[in-house]
Amino acid sequence: MLTDKTINETLEFFSEVENVYHHETKKYTMHQLTANILLIKNELLEIEKYADTKVNTAILHEYLQKLQNEYSVIEELANQLDEKFSLFIMGSGKNGKSTLINALLGQKKAAVNILPKTWKIDIYSQALDSEKNPNVKIRYRNNQIRNLPIKEAEELIQSEENKRNESEKRIAKIINDFKEQNATVEQLEQKKRQLNKYELYKSEITEVIWPVVGSSILNDYRLVDTPGLKQELVSDMIISDASEYYKKADGVIWILPANKIAGKTDYKEIDKIISSKKFNITNIIAVINKIDMVAGKEKEILEEAKKLYGKFFNIFIPISASMALKAQLQLSNTDNNNEKYSEAIKLLEDSGLPNLLNHLKSTVFANALDVQLQSKLNNINQIYEAVQEIIRNYFDVLYSAINKYDNIEKQWNEELLDSKNALTENLERFIMRESQRIYSTTSSIEDQLWEMEGEKRSEYIKNNIIRPEYIKRNLESIIIQHGSQLKNLQTSYIEHILSTFTEFPDLNTKELMIFGNTNNITAAYDSILTGENEAQILLGGALALGATALLGPVGVILAGIAATDTGKSIAKWLTRTFGESIATKTKNNFLSSMSRVKDNIFGEYDKAIENSNIVVRNTMDKSFSMLYGSYYNQNKIIEQFNKISTLSYNNIDSLSVEDILFN
Repeated sequence: MLTDKTINETLEFFSEVENVYHHETKKYTMHQLTANILLIKNELLEIEKYADTKVNTAILHEYLQKLQNEYSVIEELANQLDEKFSLFIMGSGKNGKSTLINALLGQKKAAVNILPKTWKIDIYSQALDSEKNPNVKIRYRNNQIRNLPIKEAEELIQSEENKRNESEKRIAKIINDFKEQNATVEQLEQKKRQLNKYELYKSEITEVIWPVVGSSILNDYRLVDTPGLKQELVSDMIISDASEYYKKADGVIWILPANKIAGKTDYKEIDKIISSKKFNITNIIAVINKIDMVAGKEKEILEEAKKLYGKFFNIFIPISASMALKAQLQLSNTDNNNEKYSEAIKLLEDSGLPNLLNHLKSTVFANALDVQLQSKLNNINQIYEAVQEIIRNYFDVLYSAINKYDNIEKQWNEELLDSKNALTENLERFIMRESQRIYSTTSSIEDQLWEMEGEKRSEYIKNNIIRPEYIKRNLESIIIQHGSQLKNLQTSYIEHILSTFTEFPDLNTKELMIFGNTNNITAAYDSILTGENEAQILLGGALALGATALLGPVGVILAGIAATDTGKSIAKWLTRTFGESIATKTKNNFLSSMSRVKDNIFGEYDKAIENSNIVVRNTMDKSFSMLYGSYYNQNKIIEQFNKISTLSYNNIDSLSVEDILFN
């Protein structure tokens, strides 16, 4: 027969095993959850070597920041396994969240009638009675913790809020001014995105953990006050998103307003969030608050709530948070032997709060560890899925940009070759036309030319047939035409590049310059546009060299032919019988001279092409780099992202009692 002692010892043994199991399970799970985080962080650091700053590698930095935020949440969730069950109070901003939190706490701690700050969550955690002046814990985005006295914490939060408010006012003014400039819908949307990224002040504080003494519910839970859903707008720009914090929840109380149960705003937001694949919380209760405002219609409201929200919630509990808080405060200040105490007890029962607490105790808290572990695993799996999606999205963006870069480079090279071929064709056509003109003109007066004195004949051929100044003007016209075309080609490609590799393609250069992320390129671009006749000036040397080559040999075209009358007759007879005519010699010498002119022009034009090529390629490299990092480092960056993707999977084996007892 079992004695009481044996039974008690057996119960103590199983209780100890249970406690050890819970402790080891948390420890094991925490280790598994964070096992790859250090490796992932090292890979992120490798990528950061290629990311200059937030501005100079804007898109790469943006995606890196997204990944770092997700991994910080994983670390935070793992560390929260040592914390009590995190019970989140969620819902629209004016549905009474703060009042419900105060009612649950049994004291006024959460600010009422003030919309919660959109950039943080407030956590109410148990403080020991022995702590006279417990500190507030401030958690930052990088998971660092700062402990401050309550007053200093409040001052810090107010300072952060002031910075936020000031930035919101600036944004509102900028957007209003922008609207007056007849901006398109696309431009306005991109302007908002630009301002949200570069102008909106974003505090690094993510959580404020407030110590609360003497609240029984905090023996089992940590209560979390969240920003209202889509509660705050800056010039139609949403700056609050529930997805930023609901991943941290172990369980959720979702508040619905009894007096506006059919409100479209609440329904749309709930549908958007809970129906999202990102929302993975099954441990959720719907609380219909302000039930006292629909007295006599409680059953109708409850039925309507189930009809409207039945696909989102399984459990609906009607309460009046204001009645509950009033009752709690009366009970804390009233002797339990008088009539007011009895009235407060009745008021508390009528508020529905005891029903909510009993439900939490019999369901959520009864399996708190299992629920907490499962919620953490679910949320972390969800985060890893989000990480994979972030990487896939970045690859889509990056590969598209690389493809654009390659296409621009290919088209640019083809157009440079076409421009060189066009110059060659125009020069060849001009030279052949002029050589035919020179030959025909010289042939028609060859006899008269033989009658002229040598120097006079050479001068006549130069000034009246070849006409160097005429040739020079035509060459100059060709060079200016093609130099201008090269400059226009360069300018059009720079415009194309700047509009292609930018975060906000619908905003013009002036708008982009406000935020500095294109200043260097814009300055270079402006200097190109204002540099008059840059390409023509580069080719100017070809004109001078061409004229020298052209004018130099004219005087010696007929060198060696005697200048005497007898000599003329003999030379004329010998030339016509055995040699070339004056026309042929003049044409051939012209072609020979123009060959050197062509070489000079092509040499200068090649230099101009190379200079344009340097400007365009520098613009391509700089503009691409300012978004994604150097084009030439992309294979390494892609390799690092692939490593991160491989490491970002959560495979946790279950831990049995046998593992704990015998391993």
